[in-house]
Formats: sequence, structure tokens, C-alpha cells
Amino acid sequence: MMYTLYDEKQKPTVKNHSYTLSNEKHELAAKDKLYTDSNAKEDLLYSNPEKNYRPLFEGHDQRTVFQHDCDAILYSKSFRRLMRKTQVTYPGTTKNEHTRTRLTHTLEVMQVARAITQAVGLNSTLSDAISLGHDLGHTPFGHEGEQFLDKVCSGSENEGVAVTSLRDKYDLKSINFDFKHNYQSVRVLVEWEGSHYDEDEKCSVPGLNISKQTLEGILKHSKIRRKTEPRKGDLYRYPEIIKKNEFFSTDKNFAVWSVEAQIVGLADEIAQVCHDLDDAIAAEYRVKKQLYSEIAAFLNNPIHRKYYEALENQTFMYKNPCDNRISIHKDVREAFHQFISWVIGYLIYISQTKILEKMDDYRDRKDAESSQYFPLTEELAGETVTLGDDELFMFLKKIENKYIINNIRINRENGKADFILKSIIEAYLNNPNQLPDSVLGRYSADRRIIPEIKKILDEERKDTVGNVNIRYAFGKEFDSETLKLLRSDPVFLRYIWDYIASMTDQYALNEYKMLYLSDPAYNDAF
Repeated sequence: MMYTLYDEKQKPTVKNHSYTLSNEKHELAAKDKLYTDSNAKEDLLYSNPEKNYRPLFEGHDQRTVFQHDCDAILYSKSFRRLMRKTQVTYPGTTKNEHTRTRLTHTLEVMQVARAITQAVGLNSTLSDAISLGHDLGHTPFGHEGEQFLDKVCSGSENEGVAVTSLRDKYDLKSINFDFKHNYQSVRVLVEWEGSHYDEDEKCSVPGLNISKQTLEGILKHSKIRRKTEPRKGDLYRYPEIIKKNEFFSTDKNFAVWSVEAQIVGLADEIAQVCHDLDDAIAAEYRVKKQLYSEIAAFLNNPIHRKYYEALENQTFMYKNPCDNRISIHKDVREAFHQFISWVIGYLIYISQTKILEKMDDYRDRKDAESSQYFPLTEELAGETVTLGDDELFMFLKKIENKYIINNIRINRENGKADFILKSIIEAYLNNPNQLPDSVLGRYSADRRIIPEIKKILDEERKDTVGNVNIRYAFGKEFDSETLKLLRSDPVFLRYIWDYIASMTDQYALNEYKMLYLSDPAYNDAF
């Protein structure tokens, strides 16, 4: 669905700006290249062999780099799993199949970003690629799962409760990493998902060979620095990402190699705040009365007169003939959904206007200084500089946090999510043989594992045909010394975190049941 605030005959224009809603590309638009061109190497982690289809017919792979990014992400396993990962309202527990999942949220972010990007003359293929990949590293159970995995790393998952943390209980002082979904999304694409043949190295390497512009946009669609103690200001510890990609310019919280990446971060916020409210009504989270009352109070406040005038004659609004107060119409089917659709159209239009003004001003100043446009030296399209002063947007964020994020059903589901994830981690730490062969095999093949484990596996490789796996190298049960070694290996612990992060909500719930309950129905997973 395309959101709009205007008739096609009366498209909005911005004074003195020539790119508004046209097909002409702005000077700040990201430049795309053919994926098989030699100069594409500048934008890619690895070189790539030319795809040609001879002798079937005379032809070559004609995709651009960003088109390749879109395709590689779209056809990845991690992308497909998003269909069963929570956005906010836990569709598996509400029994409402119309609430958004992480997948539908991703597609809606792409649509909002594309609407803004195309209107200001930027590269919508790049914004599509970043949008498609921005949440690949998200955990089951939404942001609660993300925050819980990170807390376990620092031993703070039991804050305010006198219970030993997993870090202390299992002596996990070797954990030298953190967890945050935007970093994990990049890790999925460069370390975990698929493989790619590197023409220069003449061998297969991990990852999908996604462009640096797309990876930077994925990394920076969300904050890359902490907001809370005890590690305030520190970057998250993902050394395999940061060291490999100096292109990311981690001294800047905003994307510096494309405006398109900044727009995706903005689109993510627009989609999230609006659709979370929409889902709360659809999923019957018992906050309809509060939301209707809060919105009516906001719209009828004299200081918000411009919103009142824009909405008073909309068919989904009710205007009281006695006092002229307006509110969302309670007797119109899907009135709240129509209101949210209107809001998204409004926010898209405001964003288009402000971003284009900022882009043109930035371009003109750089031209006057005879300076290069990239890397960008300022934020041109982020949430703060675009919608930070918009009263309606900030109001909706406020009531989202108040009535949705803090909803009783969300809080209860969050509590269950913590319990399930903690139980799964503990089961793996008690007996690593409960991890599937896919994970143990990845770990066993990793050359970064601690020397004591590597030595045993190398001995096993001398007498084994095929891949070595610690399950078979160490036998049915790990002795206490081997367990200590595994728990002291940050590479092993990272693979546990990767595996859990890859789970869907239902998979995590089934894993818990298989680990702790004797229900034969769940053995079908094997």
C-alpha cells in the first residue's frame, strides 16, 4: 500500500529544489555498479567470479551490486525465519495472525524507505537491500530476547534479584563479546549465513559477499553505542566485524557512505511506532480506550491546531456537533488502522521535504568548499534531525512506550522469554552434546578455538574420514575438565549465542520443551 497525503494532480513541491518526486537522481544518490565489474571490488568484501551463461546463450549476470545484495538477503535462510520472529506483540500467544512479525515489519520498513528515497532522487535499490537485511540478527521474542542475551554476557540478567548469574555459576569470565541485533545482523551476513567463492583467494569463504554500503546501513539503522551503564559509550564488542570493516567509520553513529542508509533507520522508527499501535488494537491488548482518549486529547489541544484542521473532515474521524471535539470514529470499521495509515503518509511527506532540503543545502555547501560529498560529515536523514521536532511523531512514541511496550501482556511474555532463553543456555552449558551437529560442526571447524581443544580435534582428524565434530571426538559425556575448557572458550560461547539468536519464537519454545519435557511430539524435530 502506498501512503499519500495528496492527490496525484497536486504533488507537493519544495521551493528551489529540483529533485522532488522525480526520476532524476540527486548528486548524493549512491552509485551502483555491475556486480561482476572489476571496480565492484571496491564495494565488496571479496572478489567474485564472473557469472556467464555460455554455452547456453551469450550473456552474463547483469545485476548491479545492490541488486545482488537484495537477492542474496531475500533468498537466505535467516530472512525466511523472520516470518516466525516476534516484532512486539507475540503473534504466537495472541492467536491473531494479522499482527506483524519481524518479516512483515521488514517489508513495511522497505516500503516506507523506498517511498522517501525515490521522492528525493536517491537509490531505492540500496535502501531496499538495507531494509531487507536490517533485522536478520534479531532474536526470538523481540527486543526482550536481544537484551537478555546481552545481559547474560555481563552477568546482569538477574538484576535486583539475589540469584547467581549464569556468568558466575558457570565461570563464564571468558565471554569477551556483547549482543546487539544490528551488529548480529552484520555478523550473520559475513560470518554465519552461506558461503561465497573468493576469486582472489581461490577458495570458499563465509558470508554472502554483501556490499559495504549495505552492511554499514544495516549496522547503523540502530544505535551503535550504548545508552545505559555500566558500559555507557563503549562500542559493542564484535571484533570480527569492526576490524574487518574500517569502512564502517565507527566514530560516527550515523551512516557516512549513503543517505539511503540514514533513511532506512528513519523508516524503521516510523514503521515501528505506527504499526505497534496498530497491532495493539488488532491484537486486543485492552488499551483501545486509553489510546483513543490520549489521541483525542492531543488533537483537541489548541496548540496542536494544525493536526486538528488536517483531520477534522477525515471519514475515520468523528466530530462532536456539540463542542466540535474530534476523535477516532468508534463506529467506523478499521478506523484506527485508517488513522495510522494517514499518520504514516504524513510522516513520509514531512520526511521527504526535510531530507531534500538538508541534502540540497549540504550539496551546495560542499560544492562551494570544493569538497567531496562522501564520507558524509553530518546526519541528513536520521530520526532526530528529521522528526525530532514533530509533535505528532513524538507523541505517538510516548504512548507506544506507555501503553504497548509497558503492556501487561508484553511484560508477562517478556518474563517467559527470559525464563525460556535462560533455561536453554543452561542446558547447553551443562551438556554441550545437546547442541545439534550443525552448531558443533561449525565450532569444530573453526580455527580460532582454544589450543587445548584444537589439539584433541587435530588428533581426531588424523584417524577420521570427513568432518570432525567434538560430539564424536570427546564421547558421550564431557568430563569436568573438558567442560571447563569449553566454557572458557569465547568461540564456543559465541556459537551458542549465534544459534539461539537464529531461533524463531516457536523453535525456541520447542527447544525448551525437548530439553526439559518428555513430550514425544517434539521429537519429530529430529
